[in-house]
Amino acid sequence: DSQLIEFTTLNNSLSEANSTISDLEDSLVNTLANGNSNLILIDSLQLQIINLEYSGGTESSLVDHFLDLPEGWSFFGFNCYEPMDLALAFEEVYEKVIIIKDQYGSIYLPEYNFNGIGDLIYAEGYQIKTVEEITEFQFCKVLISEE
Repeated sequence: DSQLIEFTTLNNSLSEANSTISDLEDSLVNTLANGNSNLILIDSLQLQIINLEYSGGTESSLVDHFLDLPEGWSFFGFNCYEPMDLALAFEEVYEKVIIIKDQYGSIYLPEYNFNGIGDLIYAEGYQIKTVEEITEFQFCKVLISEE
């Protein structure tokens, strides 16, 4: 009985969290559509709401955020909010890439000009194998706040 109560409580908490995330997604769409300066950042561990308009002297700017990939196998996460065609994203370093895989097993093979993945998606992870190290590579700039 206590396990059933714990499960029910956990299930209710998850439902509330999903509802909150859905409400925040709707808020973000409305915010962007109305041209407001509020920015909502969501990741798997933390929810952070930043009000850029009323930041009390805080300055925000876009900065370079480089991705360094070693030779061989590694993982990377895609940090741009807008989807990006994988082939275009790796266009400047495609000769160093052997293969990229997504969580579904779809692949990108630049040697054969084959993109079975399509677009890179925000907050998704990918596995990559390179023939040599890739340094100072980025998909997009990152917004930071400085006090």
